[in-house]
Amino acid sequence: MKARNLQNDSYELWFRPEELYQYQFSFAGKDFSLFQVIKEFAFDFEQAPRQEILPGIWLTDLNGRFRPFSLLHSPVDLLMPRIRGYRFRLEIHNRRNAYAFPSVVTFTKPVPDPVPRPGTAGKVLLDPALVACSDTMGSGPSRCAVWNCFARLGLYDMFSYSYSMFSLGELIENVTKHHRLLWLCEKQDNCRELLEKFRTGRYDTTDEEAPIRLSYAAGAYHVSDGKHRLCVARRFQIARVPVFLTVREVSDPTRRDETPVSVPSRHSTPCKPILEAYRKILRTVPLTEEQGQYLLKTPLEDLDLVGYLESVFGKPFEQMPELWS
Repeated sequence: MKARNLQNDSYELWFRPEELYQYQFSFAGKDFSLFQVIKEFAFDFEQAPRQEILPGIWLTDLNGRFRPFSLLHSPVDLLMPRIRGYRFRLEIHNRRNAYAFPSVVTFTKPVPDPVPRPGTAGKVLLDPALVACSDTMGSGPSRCAVWNCFARLGLYDMFSYSYSMFSLGELIENVTKHHRLLWLCEKQDNCRELLEKFRTGRYDTTDEEAPIRLSYAAGAYHVSDGKHRLCVARRFQIARVPVFLTVREVSDPTRRDETPVSVPSRHSTPCKPILEAYRKILRTVPLTEEQGQYLLKTPLEDLDLVGYLESVFGKPFEQMPELWS
């Protein structure tokens, strides 16, 4: 396989027939093979050479007169001597969802600073800003106002096997960075009580039924108990919170680990249910195709999600009680 980097997040890919079957990639935690993608979109490619195969990711057939897609049924078909290779253009407009295309896109994983010492175990004061927002919340949507709000809106669905436009961690990270919906958290009884304890210094691990428990390994903090409490502390910029910390291992803080690409060859996920789930989200919110693509192509760190949605709806979230009451 050869890849040539074009401008505007475009790549030109060339495969020998046997490589087309072997080429695999991942998207939003799901595994795919290019062979299966081409089979799935065989008739679509016959109608138009450029197809959106996943939300914000487009594949263009550059094979010209060969048009081999309707003939692909097994690896044997790919070894036909008359076809010397396959050419595609890959366009990645989705800058948010976690994806990995081997030899095309790589990720780096940030390491928290400061790095705790090996062997640390016990009660410590920790800056909650060092802990990434969790994609799960033990107390569930009934006690998390942000979760409930975006679930009603349709932008987050933890029960969707196919696709959710945002994860819970992304949503909380975004509203926290831009200091949005703090009034919504203060309306929630449990969040308001926790915040009062943090602000008055009355919160202590020994006073709670279970302490906030974290471990440190592979260059990151991992929360096993107390996700909701840490979320409140991060949202309202509490400088230090008491936690019980265990350090299992410490990686080199100067290193930035590349995310490995490891996709089982035996498994491939269909693309079209993901595309249908994405378009259902657009209908539910509702958003136009252009607005949906904007949310996909804008990096999360550059996106004020609540501000953008308020501009789309023409009114602030406070005036939309159907989302939070």
